[in-house]
Amino acid sequence: MKGESIKFTAKLFSEELIRYLNKEGALDDNERQFLLDMRGKRRNSEQKEQINEIIENRIVPYVKKLPQNEIIINGQMLEQFKG
Repeated sequence: MKGESIKFTAKLFSEELIRYLNKEGALDDNERQFLLDMRGKRRNSEQKEQINEIIENRIVPYVKKLPQNEIIINGQMLEQFKG
């Protein structure tokens, strides 16, 4: 995944995963709600940019700090963030 962007899809970003990331402090409440609202919807360029910023600046750094063997919900998907 190194050098590739992570696509915001409903399959990759389940409601359960978004809520978990919020609970763990990777997302604040506004980011959580924004991502939940954006799941499965058509997004304009500003919304896409905001999603990409959240992924790159909040989610990816959080996941990279996790121990290699840590198992969390939907761990298989989170492996994609480790790069």
